[in-house]
Amino acid sequence: MKKIIFVIYVGFSGVIAAQNQNTSLEKKLEQDKNDLFSKFDFYKSKLLSNKTLDKNFSTVAVKKLESKLFSKRKKIDFFFAGKPYFFNAKDLDQIQNSNADFIQDGRVSGLAKSYNGENIKVSVFDGGKVYEKHDDFGGTTSKHQNN
Repeated sequence: MKKIIFVIYVGFSGVIAAQNQNTSLEKKLEQDKNDLFSKFDFYKSKLLSNKTLDKNFSTVAVKKLESKLFSKRKKIDFFFAGKPYFFNAKDLDQIQNSNADFIQDGRVSGLAKSYNGENIKVSVFDGGKVYEKHDDFGGTTSKHQNN
């Protein structure tokens, strides 16, 4: 009986500790988000005040810039040297920085011959059985060997 009570006590203690850590993490993330938004609001106000004082910009151009900045506010990622950086689906700078290969569309520059994938050893990791039909290989049943 004492063992059961001890196990229940340890279980509830673990749940309470995990919940406290989750709450503190949520508070930290919310604080980081608010810090980013306040930095961005300062950047936006500084940029808009400079554009407003510039005689080359009209009030319409300043309003367009303000609406563009407001739409970008949700995509803010971080600040570096006072300049904001935003989340971007096609971030080519990060691809180049990480030395990742660019995904090709099937054409290889400099090669005149057409390559159709013959004599290439391929491992299939689609969760299917070995002798099942695989969509990647035309739906036919065949045995694949990995050497």
